[in-house]
Amino acid sequence: EGSVCKSASGNHSVCIARVAEDYANLSVILADIIKEVDNIDEHGLEVNGMKYTVHFYLGADWKFLAMACGLDAANSKYACIWCTCSKDDRYKVDKEWSITDVEKGARTITSIISASKLPTKSPRRFNCSRTPLFQAIPIHRVIIDNLHLFLRITDNLINLLITELR
Repeated sequence: EGSVCKSASGNHSVCIARVAEDYANLSVILADIIKEVDNIDEHGLEVNGMKYTVHFYLGADWKFLAMACGLDAANSKYACIWCTCSKDDRYKVDKEWSITDVEKGARTITSIISASKLPTKSPRRFNCSRTPLFQAIPIHRVIIDNLHLFLRITDNLINLLITELR
C-alpha cells in the first residue's frame, strides 16, 4: 500500500466490541486475532506462491496497550510500557533508559511474563500483573496513539494554566 498505510484510509479496524475494557474481556475477544498473529509470526504469510515475513506492530491508547502488554494502569509506579523506569526516577537526567537494551531497563515479553509470576509485593515485579496478549509482538514495536497522548498532555497543561490563573 506504500504511503497509504500511513494515513487513516490505510488503517483497518479488526475488532469492535461493546464490553468493559479489561484484560479478561480482551483476552477472550481478541483470542482469534492473537492466534492468527502468532501463526503468521511463526510461519510467515504466503500470497500467490510468495512467502513473506511479517513484522507486526501494536498501536492503541495507553490503557489498551498497558492491558495488552500485561501491565497495570498508567498511574502506577512503573507505568512505562517500554522500560522499568520508576515514577520516582523520571526527573533524574543522569540515568539512561532504553526501550531495546535490557541492560538499561528495557522490558521484553519474557521479562513481563517472569515478573508477572512474582508475588504482588515483590519490588522486582515492575507492575507486571498478567501475561502479554500479543507475545509475537516485541515491546519495542508497541506504539502509543499520538492523538490520545497529545490530548492527555494538553489536558494537563490546561489544568496547570487554570490553576495558575486562579
